[in-house]
Amino acid sequence: MIYLDVGDVFLVLLLCFVGMTFFLAGIYATKFDYWRCKMTAKRVDANQAEIVDALRKAGATVQDLHEVGKGCPDIMIGWLGYNILMEIKAPGGKLNKREQEWHDTWRGQVVVVHSIEEALEVLGVM
Repeated sequence: MIYLDVGDVFLVLLLCFVGMTFFLAGIYATKFDYWRCKMTAKRVDANQAEIVDALRKAGATVQDLHEVGKGCPDIMIGWLGYNILMEIKAPGGKLNKREQEWHDTWRGQVVVVHSIEEALEVLGVM
């Protein structure tokens, strides 16, 4: 038979409580991250597909990045040995707060374009 005194019972209950607290906190954190990601929809501007098509027809390689979120530009372009990050906006569109913060802190090449013509000008094709 196992005999437990009050101190042992208290310790077992405390460990169970602490373990359950961390377990539930982990579930909550996972769900919070899941819902936070779902709530920040990754929208694509209406002109993005046509701009990407034009860039590819000009000979550039294009990697879609809009799913990255957190202000990261929409696409990365490979052109003549260079990588260019490009944010695509609808005509008259502006960077939102998160995008502006990302652009302000980025130390590499990044451009904002609103049309096919602007995108091709970045490549020096037009």
